[in-house]
Amino acid sequence: MAHVRRGDLVGVIAGKERGKRGKILRVLTDKGRVIVERV
Repeated sequence: MAHVRRGDLVGVIAGKERGKRGKILRVLTDKGRVIVERV
């Protein structure tokens, strides 16, 4: 997984929200996931 931080602008690359962009609100390190605004 890439090194990302809260506040970084990211794009969704998989799933039904693919192609959307948003800012990271939370990083769930134990699950290897992030929560992105407007997604």
